[in-house]
Amino acid sequence: MVIDLRSRGEYEAWHYPGAVNVDVDRLVSMAEAMGRDRVYVLYCSRGLSSRWGALELRRLGFRAFSIDIDRLRRLS
Repeated sequence: MVIDLRSRGEYEAWHYPGAVNVDVDRLVSMAEAMGRDRVYVLYCSRGLSSRWGALELRRLGFRAFSIDIDRLRRLS
């Protein structure tokens, strides 16, 4: 599951196809609701929120990773 942690406006301007826009403050509760059987790939504008989010989710037992938005744009 690809998660965009940027603002709603940034998400609407461009987002990775199929990405879900989630506020960083709701990330853990969203992941808890979606389950631990998924792999979570997070991105944001500068990489700080996505790195923190991936670390926090991994600390809680999820499979989570952060990817640089420029790299993600090249993949899309």
